[in-house]
Amino acid sequence: MTKAISSASAEARLRAALTFLSSASPSSPITIVAASRGAADDLARGLARMRGATFGVRRFGFNELVAKLAAVPLARQDQTVASPLSLEAIAARAAFELAGDLEYFNPVAATPGFPRAVARTLSEVSQAGVGVDRLAEIGAAGSDLAALDTRVQADTAKAGLAARAQVLAAAAGAVESSDLVEAGAPLVLLDVPVSSPLEADVIGALLARAAASLVTLPAEDHETHHALVALGLAIEPVADDRPAAALTRLGRYLFSSDTPPLADRDASVQLFSAPGEGRECLEIARRILACAADGVRFDEMAVLVRSPQQYIGLLEHACARAGIPAWFDRGTRRPDPAGRALLALLACAAEDLSARRFAEYLSLGQVPTADESRAAAETWAHWTDEQEGEPSDDTSEAIRQAESADAGRDGLDAIAAGTLRAPWQWEHLLIDSKLIHYRDRWHRRLRGLDAELARKLETLIRDEPESPRIPAIERERANLSGLRDFALPLVDELAGWPERDLWAAWLARLHALVPKVLRRPTRVLRVLSELTPLADVGPVTLREVSDVLAERLRLLAVEPPNRRYGRVFVGSPHQARGRSFRVVFLPGLAERLFPRRPHEDPLLLDERRVALGSNLAVQATRGARERLLLQLAAGAATERV
Repeated sequence: MTKAISSASAEARLRAALTFLSSASPSSPITIVAASRGAADDLARGLARMRGATFGVRRFGFNELVAKLAAVPLARQDQTVASPLSLEAIAARAAFELAGDLEYFNPVAATPGFPRAVARTLSEVSQAGVGVDRLAEIGAAGSDLAALDTRVQADTAKAGLAARAQVLAAAAGAVESSDLVEAGAPLVLLDVPVSSPLEADVIGALLARAAASLVTLPAEDHETHHALVALGLAIEPVADDRPAAALTRLGRYLFSSDTPPLADRDASVQLFSAPGEGRECLEIARRILACAADGVRFDEMAVLVRSPQQYIGLLEHACARAGIPAWFDRGTRRPDPAGRALLALLACAAEDLSARRFAEYLSLGQVPTADESRAAAETWAHWTDEQEGEPSDDTSEAIRQAESADAGRDGLDAIAAGTLRAPWQWEHLLIDSKLIHYRDRWHRRLRGLDAELARKLETLIRDEPESPRIPAIERERANLSGLRDFALPLVDELAGWPERDLWAAWLARLHALVPKVLRRPTRVLRVLSELTPLADVGPVTLREVSDVLAERLRLLAVEPPNRRYGRVFVGSPHQARGRSFRVVFLPGLAERLFPRRPHEDPLLLDERRVALGSNLAVQATRGARERLLLQLAAGAATERV
């Protein structure tokens, strides 16, 4: 028996889920599948508070469950789940190879954003079940997309990767035989969005395996509503019974054509404005502190952000200034000096050994000591835990020691040992040598600068033996010697790189290079390891390799703490699915920020999508998705928004 309910209030949906789960036998296994793993964990904790003890509760985020279900069938076919970075790399390869054959997209095929747009569009097309033949029937754009899709599929299969559509199909087929979802166990699908037929197939297979199940969805999630109705479910609306009158009316009449009834104002819905995002975040911090003073716990408050690129950094700063513990659901992102240093070196190699790019690398402070280079190379050679993306305990400890080796090292000892490098003094030496680029000029100009310093030193020793400039020139020659010892072998290595090669060869070169040129190479090596399945794809240019790596290496993701309790939740409205909070803040509720104006897919316009007659999203769908985000955010509050 399957029951499906919808409500504008997240609290009402959670209450229904807890009632359903508490009616199950205490000895019965239970499966909870939510839009995110965190929401499933929160529901399980709510059940534990209600029952006092729980046993056999299995909790999954929907994407997590899909990946686990698909792992075995994909492994039997020698395939693994493709990461977004891998798919983008394959799309870049396809666009590069077909650039001369593309008719409609030829003017934009070489632009930096084209591979990502291709990967996104083809992923949507494949999940909607649109084949290459149908794409080729809708004109020049469709023919180009069909050619790109054919090439991407071939390279994906060659690399042993499975795209999202293949993963969903494999997961749907594996549900019946998998022990992840026990047959006959009660099942709760908590606010899981369904946006494609393949996702609906997985949902249908899960419901068929459960003896009794409950499906909850937000009242205005029309896309999921239609998918569930197509599976034969009858959706039962549940009233929004939040005690706050204004908040209840907001959930009921937001984006509705019905006129809300007149009622007295209350404090459950408040609007405030600020001159800029920074001041807005400070005002949010003040109001969080005011709510805390009124007895609202930090973990009962949430800031739901539609435009994280504008707000996350400002919110982090405002909360830190106010002493507010915050839990960022997707973590925070900061510039990564190690990744940027490697990108600067790749640009140096691609631009004829540019001295300006090499100086940019030096300015990021990533030049390792000899000991650090050796330790990093040795520890990475013993990497053992590739499945989880983490080094083993022994390896991680060694890496931490290598990465902190410069902390507390006495400079005099380093000089005596011959391991001290002074890259902060190397940049002016590059300027003094008038270096521009080219391998032979690096050797000639640095050798010439050393000869010039030697002549000056000889003259001073002969004419002014007591001059204080003598030690200064000697130190400068020592620094120049360090620069030559470090830079010239590196320049020679970069100069020996070919113009084009297979991904396997590029990855081997980068794996060997990174420990020698980065003080903290661990994360960069992890990113490179994600591209290992692309080993047989190519040949590609160094510029293409750099373009693929750039998005992942420029910024460093800082993961949130393991437990969010005692902290203000900061995430997107989508991450509020299956969660409720007493107080919710919605920054950026302004024109073009939230809700955003929907835009058509530039590679597959709505006119062509309609011609395909498929389940592909059009402007009306995108607009509904955007409005739904605001409804999710408003529905997550129980007392005030």
